[in-house]
Amino acid sequence: MTHSQRSLAAVAASLLSFSVSAGSISVGPTTLMADTSAKHVAVTLHNSGDASVRYQVKAVGWDQATGQNVFSPTTEIVGAPTFVNVPPQSKRTVRLMRVGALGERRYYRVLLMQLKDPNAQGVQLLVNQDLPVAFEAANAPVPKVTVQAVPNGYRLTNHGQTAARVSSIGPAGGKPWREGALGWTLPGASMTYETQPGQRAENLSITVNGQPVTVPVGR
Repeated sequence: MTHSQRSLAAVAASLLSFSVSAGSISVGPTTLMADTSAKHVAVTLHNSGDASVRYQVKAVGWDQATGQNVFSPTTEIVGAPTFVNVPPQSKRTVRLMRVGALGERRYYRVLLMQLKDPNAQGVQLLVNQDLPVAFEAANAPVPKVTVQAVPNGYRLTNHGQTAARVSSIGPAGGKPWREGALGWTLPGASMTYETQPGQRAENLSITVNGQPVTVPVGR
């Protein structure tokens, strides 16, 4: 991994820890998806507070070729605008415009980085946002996935043509061990989903792109 990739990974990792609804700002939608033919996606920032909030908008490339999330500089997609001021009790829309790789499947992260208010007094808590962006085939079937047991959980491999968005994992026919936005596995990639010690089963029920699928566990 290059120095620039490490820097972007550190920034994105810090952003990943924040909610998409923090303080007076809420963001929607929380997942930006469009067909490969689309030229842009859009996100709206709502400010319910009594002070303006400013953000810098930055997009980075996203892949998982190493089995981890890797972020890299990109010129294929840009924010419009790249800086946005959201007045109190107002909303603003930011578009992510494709300027390269048009018509191709691509995945990005959009980073909304809150800027300091030069007029504010005292310590400022800056809340950043990180949202996934997908340009992939619309109405595609749920991607086929396989899983393998690993010491800290299960490693899921995506054999499909679209991202596998995992929202639950557990034993087939039983109660899920984990639920929620557990993560994405991009096409052709493998990612580990951690579980507690002792949470083992021969077959798993995994919710992928909103659909439950039963998957035998490989060794």
